[in-house]
Amino acid sequence: HRRVTLTDRCPMVPLLQANIESNGLQDHADAIELDWGDAPAISGINTVIMSDCVYLREACPLLLETLNALAPDQIIWAQEMRGNEEDF
Repeated sequence: HRRVTLTDRCPMVPLLQANIESNGLQDHADAIELDWGDAPAISGINTVIMSDCVYLREACPLLLETLNALAPDQIIWAQEMRGNEEDF
């Protein structure tokens, strides 16, 4: 069966894990730390689904570096535009 890996910065991983457990999804999902720009501790990724994960333009190069290292088959990215488009 397929597994889902949820990622976030270290302070958020316990909340992700608690949500997995409160929804009874321990057999289907896990949560790990992933800091953009660091070597990912996961491989064999089919799909990356991201939502509203970029707040600062300066973070984009690290995100792209991490996505390149993960090398998924596909990326689904939903992002709300914030502020002035020229600023981002």
